[in-house]
Amino acid sequence: MSQSDTCDLTQAALESTGARVSRLHALTDVDTMDDAFRVAALAPSTRFAKLLGQIVHGAAR
Repeated sequence: MSQSDTCDLTQAALESTGARVSRLHALTDVDTMDDAFRVAALAPSTRFAKLLGQIVHGAAR
């Protein structure tokens, strides 16, 4: 799981090797089922949301 300093530490490590790094907008990690439901609700027409629905409905059988 990421921590609050994961991005900063990763950027510093990459830059220390001479890599050029640019930051993009933050994404949401999916580490738990609650995270998965939250992400699926944000993007309901994605493959992720559809597959999550299949998993949930398949598990209910």
